Amino acid sequence: MKPKNRTRTQENLDQALEFVQRAFTEPDKYPDDLLVVPLSSDVFGLFTPERVRLIQYLRTHGAIASLSELAAKLHRDVAQVSRDVNRLAGVGLVRLESHGKSKRIVGTKRAILVA
Repeated sequence: MKPKNRTRTQENLDQALEFVQRAFTEPDKYPDDLLVVPLSSDVFGLFTPERVRLIQYLRTHGAIASLSELAAKLHRDVAQVSRDVNRLAGVGLVRLESHGKSKRIVGTKRAILVA
C-alpha cells in the first residue's frame, strides 16, 4: 500500500523506474521504447540545447514535412537542423522518411535513460 503523502512526481518516478526495470529484464518486448545512453563525455555532445528543443518540438507537434519547415519552426539554419536531425536519427530519437525530394522528420516515442 502506498503512503497517502506521496507526490505526483514521486509516483511518476516510480512508474518510470518500473518501466526501465521491465525494459532491461525483457528488452525484446520494448525494442523501440527505451534508449539507454551511457554517461560519458559524448552524451553532453548528443543532448545540446538545440537538439533537446528539436526533440521536444517533434514530440509536441508531431511529424514535420521537411527539414526546411522544421528549421523555420525552430528559427534555425537548415544546414544546422539537418546535422542535428541526422545525429539524432543515428541514435534512434528521430526517423527520416523520404517523400519525393524532401524528407519527413518523425520523432520517436523512445524514453531516454542516461546511465
